[in-house]
Amino acid sequence: MTSAVAEAPSFGLDRLSGAEQAAALLLSIEASQAAKVLRRFDQDELRQLARALTGLGEVDGSVLASLFEKFFSRFSTGAALRGGAGQARTLLGEAFPSDQVAEVLSQAFGVEDASVWRAVAGLQEQTVAQYLADEHPQVASYILSKLEVGFVGRVMQSLPRELRNDTLRRMVSPTEIAEPAARLIEETLRQDLIEGPARSAPGSECAKVAHIINSLEPQNFSDIVADIGRDHPAEAKIIRKMLFSFDDLARLPRRALAIVFDRASTDLVVLALRGTDVGFREVVLSTLASRARRLVESELNSASLAPPRDIARARKDIVSLVLSLAQRGEIEIAPDDGSNAEGDELAAQ
Repeated sequence: MTSAVAEAPSFGLDRLSGAEQAAALLLSIEASQAAKVLRRFDQDELRQLARALTGLGEVDGSVLASLFEKFFSRFSTGAALRGGAGQARTLLGEAFPSDQVAEVLSQAFGVEDASVWRAVAGLQEQTVAQYLADEHPQVASYILSKLEVGFVGRVMQSLPRELRNDTLRRMVSPTEIAEPAARLIEETLRQDLIEGPARSAPGSECAKVAHIINSLEPQNFSDIVADIGRDHPAEAKIIRKMLFSFDDLARLPRRALAIVFDRASTDLVVLALRGTDVGFREVVLSTLASRARRLVESELNSASLAPPRDIARARKDIVSLVLSLAQRGEIEIAPDDGSNAEGDELAAQ
């Protein structure tokens, strides 16, 4: 019987696009080394690479030899390799947080965006129920099928009886939804339930301004907020509490630090900690698992040097991870007691 799924073809060098050649080269080296390269890609380049990784098929060792000869003048023929969605997720996951990987893969070739479903599951059950009340039962049943059973049960209690019963009937014998339709539902949920309310929520403009300031150099924070505070003191106070620099890691609760550095790759942690003082370094290392700590300490104790630009980039990546986790409610970066003397002083100016 002929297989329903055809095997991916093997390509010669002349059949590979530039993105596919880059994908093959990255698959052929250590994941930690590939991650260092990936962190230099912008979002559009990552999407191109993700598409190339998925459709790459098998690349023979002889083709790899030609590739390395082309870029490095010499390379010994090695084993064949194969691309695919799994390899794309693994390779990108070495360099970026899981939510960013999910978004890149979803935009590139329709892989389910898990971050949407996590965000929906974090909403109030009544909010989700009100949204589903205006949807077709088929759409409602698909959305609920992607969520945790306990959460779905609580949503069902708020649905109108007719819609609840119709939705449950459809969930018993689900109809397969085409990939484009599934992605459309995800994007609609993102716009209507997640990003829409966030854009209209009080303080959303402050959050946008804070995000921009966070992308600048930390030494500019106080000056910028002081200027904002002259005309908008209340907003400046809100913005100040949303600002976060690499040095602020030391004030995070231990649990939040553990979550942050559990999501960061070892190479990124090592690079970011280069040049930090012993006290700061110990705060970070104390949250790592024993094996991870030994690896990081071993690398930090080596004589290896890193360009200041790479260190600065690694620290910004860590800060971006912190802010991403805070935005999703997984950690808090504001002081627990709500006090912020410096912010109050700036806001009053």
